[in-house]
Amino acid sequence: MVLSIDIGNSLIKFGLIDDALNPTVVKSVSSKNFRSCDEFYLIIQQLFDSSSLSDISSVISSVVPALTDSVYLAVKKLTGNNPFIIGSGTKTGFKIKIDFNNELGSDIVSNVSGAFEFFEAPTVIIDFGTATTIACVDDKNCVSGVIIVPGVGLFLESLTSNTALLSSVPIKHPDHLIGRNTAESIQSGIFYGNSSMIDGLLYKIKDQVFNGSDFNVIATGGYANQIIPFCNHPIKFVEHLTLIGSARLLFKNRNI
Repeated sequence: MVLSIDIGNSLIKFGLIDDALNPTVVKSVSSKNFRSCDEFYLIIQQLFDSSSLSDISSVISSVVPALTDSVYLAVKKLTGNNPFIIGSGTKTGFKIKIDFNNELGSDIVSNVSGAFEFFEAPTVIIDFGTATTIACVDDKNCVSGVIIVPGVGLFLESLTSNTALLSSVPIKHPDHLIGRNTAESIQSGIFYGNSSMIDGLLYKIKDQVFNGSDFNVIATGGYANQIIPFCNHPIKFVEHLTLIGSARLLFKNRNI
């Protein structure tokens, strides 16, 4: 069993992953507030049976550097082992062909790693998180580039915080394409706007990145299961792809 940790901009996810890369227990807490090592220690203790964490290996994927050390020290104290941090120098099993390799977020690295458990390349991996990231992996198992756009939550936050007469609405699918009231109109923009953007980008990726060839598409992230039913492209949803990919990278680097 491995404790896999995904420190994102909105949530920190903790998952126990078995040796077949199946998530067995997954818990999450907000990452919006800074917490000390001792606070994280108590939080993780409350989330899990402490005995289940004793002497197990752990891995951290983090896009929030300010939280990484506190989580690292808390997990080390709980497990008795040094967590493995995904970053520069991590053995991935795939190539990265971008201008500056250190700019590729560890969450994207983990997502690509996890995608290989489900599909052979070429593959496009979409993460519907705080930001929506779209990573392209070519038929030579090489990450050839990434698209980053504001995520669904940011889309709604930006719209409502910068307009005088539009207020926040629940993120749920609308009954009509053309909204008949303000809430429906915003919801239509969220669901049909984001799904149409994804479809449009996938068409452009096929034409400009894969030269017209077909590719697999896999999606993860908090909003994925809400948006992909509105997409025309076939997209496989894997809820805990980042945690799975992080555990896979740990196995590859530590041979456990």
